[in-house]
Amino acid sequence: MLVTDASKIRRTRKAKRLSLRQLGTLCKRSQSAISNLENGVTKQVDEDFAVAVATWLGLALEDVFATPTATVMPAGASRARAACGGDVA
Repeated sequence: MLVTDASKIRRTRKAKRLSLRQLGTLCKRSQSAISNLENGVTKQVDEDFAVAVATWLGLALEDVFATPTATVMPAGASRARAACGGDVA
């Protein structure tokens, strides 16, 4: 899931008087994982992590995370053609 509001995660954690270590323990992640999330270093997380953070902070999942949109390639299209934006010579 994409992180859409890292600063809200930090503000909420601090308002709840949780340390990075405490939230990390609750979410079964490291202190540095929480720090990277809050500082925008981590742009995307797995769904379990996103749900844990939102739940422990009492936030709606959609307020701080978004589901990335998948690019669907037409049947038969090669990855190279799609990556180059056109036909491959």
